[in-house]
Amino acid sequence: MKVFIGHSFSEALDESFYEFVSQVYQSVYEANHEIIVGGLLVKLKDRYKAWADRLTCYTLGKYQDSLQYAKNCQYKIEKNVLNRTNEIIAQADMVLFLPGGSGTLEEIFATLETYKSEEQTKKIYLLDHGGYFALLLQYLKELEEQKFNKKSDLEYIQCITFQELKNILKEGI
Repeated sequence: MKVFIGHSFSEALDESFYEFVSQVYQSVYEANHEIIVGGLLVKLKDRYKAWADRLTCYTLGKYQDSLQYAKNCQYKIEKNVLNRTNEIIAQADMVLFLPGGSGTLEEIFATLETYKSEEQTKKIYLLDHGGYFALLLQYLKELEEQKFNKKSDLEYIQCITFQELKNILKEGI
């Protein structure tokens, strides 16, 4: 199974966030799945080599220097964020989001709209670290209640814990 892991690439976060991201990558790797990412974190540069044989990075041209952190990984350089996101969605069997900023939110909404337009049965998994996604879920529920969306966006989204992620990886989707 190919698992896309979307998350913040900010270098200014607490070290516990990078450790959390690393644990997620390691769990996917240990379950013998492939990892797809939209970039590489400098903070994890010493850890990427352990996952390189099952790591594919879709990056933007201006960030291609970061590929040095994961030598031997597969990669594809995309022209812009929209192309990158569309390619990732097409390749991934599972789409998993961790906390992130506006780029992560853009990827969540692009995935959501793609799934809705293609009538996908796949879920978008949100790994809710510290209640991060509560406001997003509340916003999506409000859009539904106010009838801005014909179909509930929440049908496509499943908020999970780290243990639930491990179970999904073990059992498959």
